Formats: sequence, structure tokens, C-alpha cells
Amino acid sequence: MWFADSKGLEIIKGEAQVDDVQSKLEGWSSEQRPHCAWLCIQADSARILGEADEPDEAKRLRGTEGELGRVLSRAGIPVIVVITQADINGPELEAMRNRCQRVFDFPHHVVPICAEPRTGNGRILIPAHGLDALRRLTLATLPAPLAEKTERGWVT
Repeated sequence: MWFADSKGLEIIKGEAQVDDVQSKLEGWSSEQRPHCAWLCIQADSARILGEADEPDEAKRLRGTEGELGRVLSRAGIPVIVVITQADINGPELEAMRNRCQRVFDFPHHVVPICAEPRTGNGRILIPAHGLDALRRLTLATLPAPLAEKTERGWVT
């Protein structure tokens, strides 16, 4: 298993970035293709998925990032939407998760995470969370032999 990180998608260059991914996928054999993709969206961006007060951001999320997810999904690659820097729970987080499921027609899962604790005034405001769920759901999308090998080598 290999991990790759793409440049963040930009409104101006995003369409070309998605086209580049699509052409690479078309040139790769099924053995060379990724077995799973994480589409990472910062929680502040995910909050506006259903709102019109920031149309450029909404367009990017629905258009460019949405199209990237659709390209990967059409290629048979499971897509996990990862909401980064997310609160730990509550109605707002559940609303973000539900909006992602409604707006994006491709995710296998939507996983909120906060990789590092968020602090303020010397206190932990939001503890780290979600990485175990992301790991578990990622392994569940992989073919069994690859999942077993990946799980053994995945250092937590």
C-alpha cells in the first residue's frame, strides 16, 4: 500500500487538477490504482456545504472536490470523506456529516477527525479523535490480503 498527497484543489486550477488525476487513472492498470482515497475537507469548509454566503468555497466543494470524488468513485476507488479539524460531537458535527452525504454522491464513509488536540488558554478544547475510526474504515475498504498486510504495518 502506498500513500500519496495531492496539492490542495484550487478554484482556478482545480478543474485541470481533476483532469490530471483522471488521465493518470486511465493510464494505470488496476494493480497500480489506489485502493482507497481520502477526500479531506476542513470542518470550516464543510460547514458551508449547504449555505450560499460563501459561493466560491461552496462551488469548490461541490464542483472541484465533488468532481474529484466522482472521478475516483467511477474508477472503482472507494472514497472516504474526511472532515478535518472537526469538533468531537454534537448536532453541528452530525449536520456536517449529513450534508457531506447529501452533497457528495460517492462517499463510502464520512469521518470527522481532529488529529491533534486543539487548545486554548492552556486547556484542551477539542481532544484528538477520529483517527482510529478512519484507520478502521480504511482497512475495511481494502481487499482482505492487502488489509491484513496494511494493518500489520500501520503504526499508530
